[in-house]
Amino acid sequence: MRYAGPPATPEASGESLPGVTQPWTVPLGLLALLWVLVLFEPDVWLASKGVLWARKIPLALYLLLVAFLVPRAMALPRRVWLRPFLLYIVAGSISIPFAEDTGLALGLVWKTLALYYCLGVATLAFVRSVEKTRLLLLLFLGQFAFWGVQALASEATLDRTTWQPIPWHPLLGNTDGFAPLMVIGMVFSYYSGVATQARRMRWLAFLTGFLCVIGVVAAFTRGASLAAGLMVLYVLLRSTNKRKALIWIGVVSVVFLIATNVIYPAGEFWARLATITSEGTRAGTGGDRWDLWRLGLRVFTDHPIFGVGAGNFGAYAFYNIAPGELLGKYALNHWLIYGRVLHSVHMEILVEFGLVGFATYIWMLLDFWKRNVALRSQRLAVPWARVTRGRLDLRNISLGLEGAMIAFLITGFFYDQLFVHWLYSLVIVNALLHATAQRIARAAHTSLGAVTG
Repeated sequence: MRYAGPPATPEASGESLPGVTQPWTVPLGLLALLWVLVLFEPDVWLASKGVLWARKIPLALYLLLVAFLVPRAMALPRRVWLRPFLLYIVAGSISIPFAEDTGLALGLVWKTLALYYCLGVATLAFVRSVEKTRLLLLLFLGQFAFWGVQALASEATLDRTTWQPIPWHPLLGNTDGFAPLMVIGMVFSYYSGVATQARRMRWLAFLTGFLCVIGVVAAFTRGASLAAGLMVLYVLLRSTNKRKALIWIGVVSVVFLIATNVIYPAGEFWARLATITSEGTRAGTGGDRWDLWRLGLRVFTDHPIFGVGAGNFGAYAFYNIAPGELLGKYALNHWLIYGRVLHSVHMEILVEFGLVGFATYIWMLLDFWKRNVALRSQRLAVPWARVTRGRLDLRNISLGLEGAMIAFLITGFFYDQLFVHWLYSLVIVNALLHATAQRIARAAHTSLGAVTG
């Protein structure tokens, strides 16, 4: 008989420590389904094919999930309630009754932000294991490959600037919506690949990153291209293994150059980038953004405390600024300002949520970084490495989330993506990873105390 060696200790296997595995339950199943709907939006695709009732499925699932959450609400710890996010929603709610378009403001705050908040609370309440946390991280990574592959498969029009990456999607069908997502995916994919020890997962992550680079090139947008360059610099500065980072940057550069020459063989990509300095704030989309931002500051000075209501910048400017006082093309035709967005996440929060809302937004970001930095501490990283057997590096995953948030914030200067899930899903996934790592650390400390006692 072959000798099998000594039995595995709890510390060696990790499986006997609490918080490693978790059986599937109905609430967990609902939660997983909702994350699939949020990240991949099959209901939107079905609705584009005429199945309009599919858009009602997420709300029904949210209501069912809340029904499971309410009975245990009083027993949940404070960290589960994501207080900065909650106060952010409260701040956005104050101006709803006074908004020019109350229906739009109500819908954006209480049919969009509130549902993301419910998703976050339920995720922290029901997911209590490394196994399920890793599954959510995999879904989060998978969204970038999902959208990138579809964009490559879509047919470009003769005019490259009107290419629709995801033709059936109301946001990602526009390059200004698609390109920022690719920048976020580019940096998160790199760190996901570095973090894992599984070869297939590593290649999946790196290929997803290369797909995102191609998506940035194909989208043909200046702000996203600039942000992508800054994120490459971020990877070089933040990575502990500079050799791996330089290899990745080298490969990305090759992919980038090949993509620019194949997709835009006449040099259109570089010619468009050059318009950043030639147009500036005087002409083109740069001039339009500058006009919108100046009008946004004018609106902000009218209601600086609580803002004019979610999604209401254009409506407020239309009704409260005389046509002769508008700027650019909006002075020529004041109807154009109605429904316009500010093309800046940060400016939109300031104008539509006011100083109070902006303060809660900053608090939400500070809370994100506080949890994210803690993930790189020895107190959390060592027990995590023990229970995952070193197969998923916590430090690199935390850097991936940090880099994705920085990518969102940089692209947020040029694009308006406030009422999609990107900011909020990053906050939720980061908080879940932190909660799971803390749970593992506490269990390891208790186990060690029992042994030494």
